[in-house]
Amino acid sequence: MIMRNQIFRKWAVTFVALFAMVSQPAYCDRIKDFTTVAGQRPNQLVGYGLVMGLDGSTSKDGSSAGVSTNTDRERFLKRRREFDCIIIGGNTARSERYAITPCPLVVISRHKSNVLISNPNAFWWNMEPVEALEKAKREFGPDILVEAGPSLLLEYLKAGVIDQLEISITPVTGGEHLIDLNEALRGFEITEDRKVDETRFVTAKKH
Repeated sequence: MIMRNQIFRKWAVTFVALFAMVSQPAYCDRIKDFTTVAGQRPNQLVGYGLVMGLDGSTSKDGSSAGVSTNTDRERFLKRRREFDCIIIGGNTARSERYAITPCPLVVISRHKSNVLISNPNAFWWNMEPVEALEKAKREFGPDILVEAGPSLLLEYLKAGVIDQLEISITPVTGGEHLIDLNEALRGFEITEDRKVDETRFVTAKKH
């Protein structure tokens, strides 16, 4: 009887420990390689996801949804699960839907009001973009996805911290905040360029 009680107590302790581990807030619901938890992976990646219209428009009627397509949305929602953290700018946070994200969401903004208070994974940081990127790597993991407008993209490109560009080009025209695709791709090598339905997907890696 004593032995059975000892076995039960050991089992109970093990169960509680496991329950505590799995009940912690899941920052990202992707499957991670346990061999990389203690340190950074050799293939750490800072990616930049951007959707644009055929004329370079990155938004329409104040939102990127205006230049997006169903095919594009399906792809970028899937892509989010491959990263440790997502970074966006304050304007993106105020105009786009980020109430739910599969991993930590860092908003870089000088405004203190957090419009994403309903998202438990959202963090509102008032700091320079490159500083925020390095902090996100330290706190959440080495794989960072940036989803923001042209101004933040140009700042990160100038700093040379983007490893890979993921650009969706849709047939939409007549939007705002135009960007020059060729200029954005300068210093990058296109590794994928394919069209699905009416959306062109371009992946480019830094030289």
